[in-house]
Amino acid sequence: MVARDLGIDLHGPLLFLACLLAVGGTLAAAVPILLGQAAVLYTFYPPLNADVLFYLGLAVVVVASWVFAAVVLYGIYKWRRQNPGKEVPLGVWGLYNHYDMALRRPAPCLPGSFPTGAHVAGGHSGRRAGG
Repeated sequence: MVARDLGIDLHGPLLFLACLLAVGGTLAAAVPILLGQAAVLYTFYPPLNADVLFYLGLAVVVVASWVFAAVVLYGIYKWRRQNPGKEVPLGVWGLYNHYDMALRRPAPCLPGSFPTGAHVAGGHSGRRAGG
């Protein structure tokens, strides 16, 4: 989508590497699940036990997503340098914001992610109404 919408060539070998890593990591993580050696389903939560192959496969999938993100973000950077002042297409902008939130900002569920007194959109501050 990025290459089509921006009309640029992305780094094919790195995209192929990301694809191989994602498929290989998924297959490696699936083996312990299918053999009944893992009571987990794509999670890193410590209380759940799984074979080391599951965790290695899952780590490889995460690395694959980083490689893909690097290629996409570099493609957007390159396009912006070639097209100053032009607006990025909506789909590419959405993908960029996804990676921006995933790679640069802390997850909202982590302690200390919100400043004191911050409100979550659509949520509440934890105080009772009228109190």
